[in-house]
Amino acid sequence: MATGGAEGRLVMIDPYALGIINGVVAHKYKEIVNVFFYDEQQQIITIGEDRTICMWDAYRLDRI
Repeated sequence: MATGGAEGRLVMIDPYALGIINGVVAHKYKEIVNVFFYDEQQQIITIGEDRTICMWDAYRLDRI
């Protein structure tokens, strides 16, 4: 699972391990308003309050 919040962090959560796997600052100083999953490419797409779009590798949480 992944979530984004008002602080601009993208956080990956493992519900089976009951904890946070990894977290990165996705949108500096801007709220994340949408998180999308692109399964075919194993990517996460985040959209910030300022309309910026970021793509992430779902396994490493590296920005693409």
